[in-house]
Amino acid sequence: MPDHWLNRQAESPVFVAGEVCATASALASRAGSIAAQLGGTARVVNYCEDRYAFTAVFLAALLKGIPCYLLPGRGDAYLQSIRAAVPDISVVTDSELDDVGLPVINIADCETIRGADDSIVSIEAMQADSDRIAAVVFTSGTTGVSKPLNKSVAALLQGARINAGILETFINRAQLPDSGHVRVIPTVPPWHMYGLEWSVLVPCLSDIEVYSGASFFPEDVAAAMGEPGEIHPCLLTTPHHLRAMVAAAFPFERAHTIISATAPLDPDLAAALDARVSGGVFEIYGCSEAGSVAARRAGGSFRFFDDFDWRINNNGEVVLTAGHLSEPVVLSDTIKIEPDGGFSIVGRQQDLIKVAGKRASLAELNLALQSVASVQDGMLLQPGGDDQRLAALVVTSVDDVAAIIEDLRARVDPTFLPRRICKVAKLPRNDTGKVSYAEALRLFESESAAAAVKDGGATS
Repeated sequence: MPDHWLNRQAESPVFVAGEVCATASALASRAGSIAAQLGGTARVVNYCEDRYAFTAVFLAALLKGIPCYLLPGRGDAYLQSIRAAVPDISVVTDSELDDVGLPVINIADCETIRGADDSIVSIEAMQADSDRIAAVVFTSGTTGVSKPLNKSVAALLQGARINAGILETFINRAQLPDSGHVRVIPTVPPWHMYGLEWSVLVPCLSDIEVYSGASFFPEDVAAAMGEPGEIHPCLLTTPHHLRAMVAAAFPFERAHTIISATAPLDPDLAAALDARVSGGVFEIYGCSEAGSVAARRAGGSFRFFDDFDWRINNNGEVVLTAGHLSEPVVLSDTIKIEPDGGFSIVGRQQDLIKVAGKRASLAELNLALQSVASVQDGMLLQPGGDDQRLAALVVTSVDDVAAIIEDLRARVDPTFLPRRICKVAKLPRNDTGKVSYAEALRLFESESAAAAVKDGGATS
């Protein structure tokens, strides 16, 4: 029996938004309509915002056997960069775009050929039988330059199978009432590896529905949860989004499950949320190179999925191998392996900083800063380079930043207290809540220079 990208019952709902419901059959048909419009296109940028449209374009590219490029973000700079690197590429979108210097295919035009014979595609036609490149994804670039990664059909399909199985353990359907169905509500974009795996690929293989409407702001997520009792909401989100939802007094009790990734959750926040949702809070660990590779329940240790083997190399780095990975993947995080095989994340190799001879994880220090009650968001920096005192960017309504330092003093070694704190309106976070260290450093230097001019040399 051949592998299929849509291992779903034909009339089972895959994407919903308001009163609109797209079944597996409708998704396959729409993918066929779009594929017919791609013609002789050699490769495409999937630039759709709507998750249903994004998935249909992704499947259309699979049908045509052409690579689908998933840029790390939205904006002219990304399009101009891909135009310079891959000149024979077309942009497929579900919205109007300004002139970007590339061929643009708007999928709204594909609706006019829905009735054509070559646009009607059955689920069975969505076969996955090749090791060719299905997608080109990009690393986040938070600690350096974003780089492209090729993903084969086989790798993505097997990864989706693994994750679909993991999702089933999270949901634990045996504990769900007979009424109602599982709805995944993502706050992460589909072009990020985390969003691609869990809100685009997993729904093609698992009996769930995904909300494809607006779900970025807390009020949008609350509206997407539907009527209590009819839906078992599973929030697919990030620590940054969860902090914003807590600040907005989000009704977490209405959620069944929370899945978080992109950074470790603050332990206190994880425990508090785990007590408020019936199904629990789970964290995913992974990387762009290997996809999702491990998970943990709030308060526990991460464990690698059974399909992955790991070893420690001569440099003390963790190396992962798996049948669907084309080559071993060296993790960029420093990991502490526990005697029972579980592990915790110490921090990225580039994340470890030194001050006055002491070392610490910048990620852990940031968690401590963000746990200060008066800090809405924040990040520590080392403007002077290694072994120099720290500084901080904070989003806060407090005028006296000395109170922040005093609160932080009880949470971290005094060596790592920031000497300077710069108040900003917001941090330069991307779509998944990550901050480029280089951008944050530029913001700090800019704000500090402006404050020095205004206050005659003092910084806030």
